[in-house]
Amino acid sequence: MKEVESVVEHKYKMLHYRMAKIGNHKTAATLQSLLTAALKSMPYVKDRYQLVAAEDTSQHDEDLDQVKIFINHTSESFGILFGEVVRYSDGAYKSMVKVDDGAKHLTIEQVAPPVAEDGKRREFLDSIMYFAVFENHVVIIQSSYLLIRDLEKHINWLLHSSSVLEDAGFMLTKEIPKEQREKIEKANTKTLRVGSQIIEKVNDKPIKEMENEPEYVDMLQTKKVNFKPSGRGLSFIKDMIPSEVRDRFNITDEEILADALEGSDLQVSVEVTYKRKAKKKSQNIINSLSCALRHMNDDDIEVEIDYDKVGQLKGNKLSINKKLNLIYRDGVLDILDLHLKIREWLKDQINLESIEAA
Repeated sequence: MKEVESVVEHKYKMLHYRMAKIGNHKTAATLQSLLTAALKSMPYVKDRYQLVAAEDTSQHDEDLDQVKIFINHTSESFGILFGEVVRYSDGAYKSMVKVDDGAKHLTIEQVAPPVAEDGKRREFLDSIMYFAVFENHVVIIQSSYLLIRDLEKHINWLLHSSSVLEDAGFMLTKEIPKEQREKIEKANTKTLRVGSQIIEKVNDKPIKEMENEPEYVDMLQTKKVNFKPSGRGLSFIKDMIPSEVRDRFNITDEEILADALEGSDLQVSVEVTYKRKAKKKSQNIINSLSCALRHMNDDDIEVEIDYDKVGQLKGNKLSINKKLNLIYRDGVLDILDLHLKIREWLKDQINLESIEAA
């Protein structure tokens, strides 16, 4: 019999980096050691079920449908604790549509989880999140239902339920060590985005002082006052689109101003990047631009910088993330591939020299 080959796919998933901060904890224990101790004290999955409200994982109400969130499989390799967080609902059915291109409407059916051959109950999974912990460094790959905040809440619950932590709690923060921040800011810029409100001032008065004030909108509509809007975004639109084209499509100062006065979030952004690989001179130019804009003291300009292979800076908020190209076999994530890529990322970007190769 011919062996059926597995279907191999590649999918991009975003890796997020956080630092664990443990408050009021007197020992030098790290999140990795605390979490390892908690999992050891609760070896059976039934003890690790956290019940949360189905509609909002931040609530707990007995009248609402409950879902179970728990750390399922964990392993330690390369000195890193890897794990997965799973979410499911007891007795949940999945909707399925019966496709018939000749029908006027399609039939929707509810499918129950299939019965296992060994008689064990099966349930449909809502979501799976993957994480890795090295000391207090945490790497997370979120899912549609399980976000970073859900991991933070669940680990807090687990540490307290296992009595590993008593009164203290922990947070997953975006705080980045000084050494790593300096490294990121010296890295090559991949993409630079500069954004600004379309209108910043009206008759030399800041638009922020006039937003959501009905009288200004009424005055504009009745043309009682001659308004003169100005702003970087408006100037860019005027430079980009000729006046006759703006008039033809009703892109007038009055229309844009009326929208701005009603508290619009419209912005204009300029992006500087390169497609594949930048020449040395081009890279120096975009690096200089990002450095200059990062040090500008102007609250009306939003600067967003993507550093090549490292992280992202939005305003004064620096975050570390990375798109990972992961392997899926027959729709299932290749865990070994995931672990290897997380290990390499941690070793290269966070400079954790104590992470040894297997």
